[in-house]
Amino acid sequence: MTDEPERVGWITTYWEQGMEGYVMYVFQEGPANADGSWPIDKMFLIAAGGELTIVDDDGATLWSGTLASRRLGLFGLFGRRALIPPEIDPETWTSWFERRPPLNARYRPPPPVEPSERATRPSRRR
Repeated sequence: MTDEPERVGWITTYWEQGMEGYVMYVFQEGPANADGSWPIDKMFLIAAGGELTIVDDDGATLWSGTLASRRLGLFGLFGRRALIPPEIDPETWTSWFERRPPLNARYRPPPPVEPSERATRPSRRR
C-alpha cells in the first residue's frame, strides 16, 4: 500500500495522433467536463505498483489489485509489456477500459520513484 491518496473516477483508453497502434490505459479522476472533455490534469496513466479497483455498473467489483507489468506475445517471450493482470485475458481487460459509458474505478498511484545513482550520474559520452 502506498501513501498516495486513493482517487475516485473512471477508466478509459487514450492515445494521441501519431501513436496509432499504441493504446494507453488511463484512470480519470472525477467527472468529465460539461462538454464531455476530460480535465487533463486529473488523468493518470495507470502504472505498475498502482492499486486499481474496477467496478461494474451494478456495483460489483470486476477486478481489484496491485498492477504489475507482464509480457504479452508468443508464450510471453516476445511482444510488448502491458499492465494486464495474468488472470484476465487482454481482450476482457481492454473491453473494460473501452466501455461506454465508462466503468467507475478507484486508483491509488504508486509511490514516486527516487532517481537512481545511475540516472543522476553525468554521462561520460562526449
